[in-house]
Parts: sequence; C-alpha cells; structure tokens
Amino acid sequence: MALDSRKETVLRAIVQDYIDTAEPVGSNVLTQRHALGYCAASVRSVMAELESLGYLYQPHTSAGRIPTDKGYRFFVDFLMGKERLTAQERHEIRTNLEAYTSEIETFIERVAKTLASISHCASMILVPRLRRFFLKSLQLVPIEDDKALLVMVTSSGHIINKLIEAPGCIQEDLPRLSAMLNERFSGIPLEQLTYARVESLVGELMGSVYSGILKELLPLIASSAGQELGDKVASEGALGLLAQPEFRDVGKVKRLLELLEDRRPISAVLTHQMSTAGLRVVIGGENPYREMQDYSLITATYRMDDQVVGSLGILGPTRMHYSKLVSLVRYIAHCLSEKLTPLGKR
Repeated sequence: MALDSRKETVLRAIVQDYIDTAEPVGSNVLTQRHALGYCAASVRSVMAELESLGYLYQPHTSAGRIPTDKGYRFFVDFLMGKERLTAQERHEIRTNLEAYTSEIETFIERVAKTLASISHCASMILVPRLRRFFLKSLQLVPIEDDKALLVMVTSSGHIINKLIEAPGCIQEDLPRLSAMLNERFSGIPLEQLTYARVESLVGELMGSVYSGILKELLPLIASSAGQELGDKVASEGALGLLAQPEFRDVGKVKRLLELLEDRRPISAVLTHQMSTAGLRVVIGGENPYREMQDYSLITATYRMDDQVVGSLGILGPTRMHYSKLVSLVRYIAHCLSEKLTPLGKR
C-alpha cells in the first residue's frame, strides 16, 4: 500500500529514532529532533493514521509509538537509504578473511566472529557444502600395536580423523596400504564416495591380507564423506545480542538461547536462502518458524565460482540498524565468495 509523502516522512523519522533509542517516539520529541515541516499536532494526526493502518503501535496509552513489523517492512522496502561500511570496518573484514587457514570450518568460524563483532547481532553461517570438493589424500598412521589413525584430507583443506583397529601383523604394511588407497580414492568427489563406490574401488584387495582392516575402513570412509556433505552452522555473538535492551526480560533470554542452541530453524532458514538469489530481509512475523518471529534476519548466499555453496546472515531484534547491516551482510558475502573461489580451481 502506498503512503503519501507526509506519512512516509513521519514513519521514516519514527523508525530511525526508535532504532537509535529503543524508546517509544512521541510527536513533540519527533518535531524537536527532525525538521519535518509540520507542527506537533499535525504529526500526532499522522501518527494516529499510521497506527490505524498497522504501521505503528502504542505500547501504553501515555507512551509514544513504535514500529510494527509492517512499519519496518515499509521502511526497508521504500524508505531506507544505503549506508556504506566505514573504511575501518572494511579493513577489519578484509584482514580477518586474509588470515585464511586450510581448515575451512575454522575459517568460517573466524568469519562468523567478525560478522557478530561488527553487527552486535548473532551471526550464522552455513558451512560450504562440500559436494564440489574431492578427497585429496588418505593416510593410515600407526599409533599403537593394534590401532591406527585414518586421516582424510579434502580439497577444501578439511581434515577428518578416525581411530581404527589395525592388527599388529599389518602395522608395517600401513604405508603400502595407504599408497594403494590413495591411488584409488584421491581426486574422487566426496558425493561419489558411497559405500558401493568405495567397495568397488578396492574389490581386488578384499581377498588379500588387508581384508580385515578394509572391512572396518570402507564404511568409515563412506560415512565420513557423507557426514561432510551435511549442513553445518557456525554461530557466534549470543552474548553481544543479549546486551540489547530487548533482552532485559529473562523469558526472552531463555527463548533466544534455546533457539541458538537448537539451530534447526536457523539451519532451515539458511538452507532455504541458498535457493534464493541475492539478499533477503525477513522481519518478525514474516518468518515461518514461530520461535524466530520475535527477530529479524538478514541473509545472503556466497559462491565458489558461479555456484552457490553456502549462506550467511545475522539474527537480531526487529529494532535493528537495517541499512548498515544490509551493507555488512552483502559485503561479507562478497568477500567470502572471493576468498573461496580459488578452492574450486584446486
């Protein structure tokens, strides 16, 4: 629904003031802070109209107004200006992303901390789906007389360790067995390492002296590859979010911590984002998950080459600095895409 210029001017000023102060906004304060060009009585009349249309509500009869989800939505879609990140913020992001480690999950956790630190919201990042990654190497390392460590390294730099039984009689043959397994598995995409494929690759070895250890190894290799294809969420910033005025209520704190601990709704939102191009802002009751309807989310996808491999976002109160945080989420998604793209060329 379109609003006339007076309503847009007043709504913009109320949303901006409430975001800054977390206090209901009255007509007298509004005319003092902003050069609206209208007297307080006219502003009160416009505020009453906006309330009747569902853009504002009055928490107490003696209080000013605060935006509803509908009011925030109109602000984000039609009234919000663009706000650039500061040079210091861009430098902080670039510096943290330059400190790339070969362990991709550790790197994503670092990015999540950066996003939470700058936004003062809870950050959440869906770890890159590894379907385009492949097994780079596989080693069997003897550690005791009857045990060995299976070490699998993916092309993303992720390392998978599994302890296995290795009878003493073949301990000295582990380097040779490692070489044979590397010859068969190296370079195969993780999504192709099903049990049937793994078994077919070592079929001729099953009748050898290695048959015992292979029976333990094969399901481990297949299940480990399968687990790496599952969705994982890195999340940071819960304590920073709890410092917001909205979380002075103990009940709200409890619900927030339960949401961040469960992660299933967050994972579902991030997974859905991967099918949606660009950036999304979901405000309060727009969220299909009841436990997330007290919050707003800003999410975006990130890529490797031209393929979407993950998504990221922030979760905070509906009273959030939308213009700044939209720029932040978009910029980090862009930088993360730049950083990950070379991995797809390995």
